[in-house]
Amino acid sequence: MPRQVTYREMERLLLSVGFCFAGQRGSHRVFTHGQTGTLLTLPSQKMMSPANVQIARRMLDERGILDRDRFEELLVPGRVPRRGQRLQLDH
Repeated sequence: MPRQVTYREMERLLLSVGFCFAGQRGSHRVFTHGQTGTLLTLPSQKMMSPANVQIARRMLDERGILDRDRFEELLVPGRVPRRGQRLQLDH
């Protein structure tokens, strides 16, 4: 399991693998992945709970967007994609 992850780090990771911000309902932000139709809702708290990180990791892996090993590798400090940076993924 990766270290504790901030909401901003998770948001940057999602945007870098093809998710788009689709809206907000209260404190929860919704992201959609155009190629797979995956919908992911995350609370926009400062720190992500380990359960929410695990759910996102599993969902991205199961939908073929990002495998678990690559997900954890990208959440290592200094490797989280910068805002606007798109990752080249092997599909």
